[in-house]
Amino acid sequence: MPTESDNTEISGEINALGDSDVFRLLLDPGTQYRITVTGEVGLNIFSEGMPPPRSDVEQLFQELLTISVPVNDPTSSTFVAQPGVDYFAEVETRFNSFVNPLPYTLTVVEAPDDVLGGVQTNVVVGFGETFEGTYETIGDQDWVQLDVTAGDSYLASVAAGFGSAMFLIGYDSETGEQVDLPFAGATTPGTSSQVGFTAQDGVDYFAALVGSGVDYTFSLTSLPFDDAPADASTTLSVDPGSSTTGITDTIGDYDWVRLNTTD
Repeated sequence: MPTESDNTEISGEINALGDSDVFRLLLDPGTQYRITVTGEVGLNIFSEGMPPPRSDVEQLFQELLTISVPVNDPTSSTFVAQPGVDYFAEVETRFNSFVNPLPYTLTVVEAPDDVLGGVQTNVVVGFGETFEGTYETIGDQDWVQLDVTAGDSYLASVAAGFGSAMFLIGYDSETGEQVDLPFAGATTPGTSSQVGFTAQDGVDYFAALVGSGVDYTFSLTSLPFDDAPADASTTLSVDPGSSTTGITDTIGDYDWVRLNTTD
């Protein structure tokens, strides 16, 4: 039977090989916590229950979100408490040998995120600037507001360990309603993601970054030259029986190819 406590620190001891102490964690949903244990013992965090349905934006991150809580190392775990989920901490022996009782101290503290998720983000990045951050938990969402000029084209890039993704999201500057951008802006989770776009007037832009337990570098630079505009001014052409090559420079890029037909 787990022990229930709202203490931020509790001490005990493991008295035999295979013994473990389980504590029910009384956590506030939406708050990020760091659970640590000191002593020659190990820590497991597990959960029961299901969180409520996610918002439309959070659905974009569905493949990377999970209610299972990772243990970052054998003695520490950092995660955001989800509504409708009960969390438990188990303290156990770490080794196969046991000589004396093993004293331990279990600590629960709030661990504010370095970068906030959503439009209330505390990070703004302008053209030519770079920001370095950390995905502290599985499914950690870091939002970066983009300081851009309407009519200019940009390339937003994030480089991180595997399991990182980026989404370009826009909101009407006056109404605050989400704007349908020319393309979804979703990138395949991997080690590097890029989204190119031309800023529209009256739209506030955000790069929504999501990842799991790794450092990342975000940058905002100029969009590379489009090798083939999507109109009659295209520089690409092809003759009957021949071929041509080009590059889709960004997500949502359209390249027109002139077909040189014969009469």
